[in-house]
Amino acid sequence: MPRFLRRQRLNFRLLKAVAGPQKTDTSIEMFFVASVLLGLFSLSVAIPPSPCIRLPTAPSGPSCYYFSKEKVDFDEAADYCNSKNGNLAVIYNAEENKILQKAAARAFAVPSYFQDTEFYIGFYSLHEWSWRWIIETDSSYTNFYSSLRPDENCAKMNAITGNWLSVNCDTKLRFVCEIYEEPTAITQRMPGS
Repeated sequence: MPRFLRRQRLNFRLLKAVAGPQKTDTSIEMFFVASVLLGLFSLSVAIPPSPCIRLPTAPSGPSCYYFSKEKVDFDEAADYCNSKNGNLAVIYNAEENKILQKAAARAFAVPSYFQDTEFYIGFYSLHEWSWRWIIETDSSYTNFYSSLRPDENCAKMNAITGNWLSVNCDTKLRFVCEIYEEPTAITQRMPGS
């Protein structure tokens, strides 16, 4: 039990012992419950969650990353990122892949190896083995799981391993947006274009 709650409980017991059994016991208990709830509420209000997390960035310039809570298909994820002046995450090298993987594991609060560990990145294929990033870039980095051939059209990353797998673009997954802090001209490509 946290120290704060132990102290409140001790204060309540002392107050109850001094006051004796009276009708005010219920009001004292209600006061105790209200003060604990108010304390917890004020903690959550005082530290609002950041919708966009800064990570060491790629050559794309000043940006931050949004880790979705909702699950959508690839097109919806790309549209959402685009509406926020960004795109699905683009990964330029192994170091950036590791940074994004660790941040996603924390942001998604991954409880196990099998629940909510996968999310969309901005990598897709129009034709077999013809993969490209959702924005115009010269990055040739990939991290597909070595023993599995990418046979679907969109890529997802595993937040535990950092490996990528291909997935049907209609699959509902979480996603990560790279949001640009300064307006930029983004040339965004979508599967099928």
